[in-house]
Amino acid sequence: MSDAEVTEWIDVAVTVRPGMPHWPDNPPIVLQRVMDTGRGDICTSSTEQPGWMRCHHADAAKIHKILLQAGIWIIEGLDLSPVTGGRYELICLPGKLHGSDGAPARAILRPMGPGQAVSVEAAS
Repeated sequence: MSDAEVTEWIDVAVTVRPGMPHWPDNPPIVLQRVMDTGRGDICTSSTEQPGWMRCHHADAAKIHKILLQAGIWIIEGLDLSPVTGGRYELICLPGKLHGSDGAPARAILRPMGPGQAVSVEAAS
């Protein structure tokens, strides 16, 4: 693939929306528009009550710990339905949550051509 070629990124993040699946003992996701320029407000603003797993389920926590200690990063809940087989460059940017060992993330893929290599560096 030449530098002149434009390669499209594939968004594999799942859209956060009310009614999406969540752990049975955790609250559902709530999104609420509190201000809207379409209604004449000075800006558009929303509040979000995230419904992702807020407590450690014993089995999941043990498995996560084993994988992380082995240097295996965990990226859950991706929508890989638009992806076909091949080599891809992955960019996954988790939110920075104080005191947390996980966070919601935005993940995108870009197909790599033959012979292309991407260095892998862990960001902390």
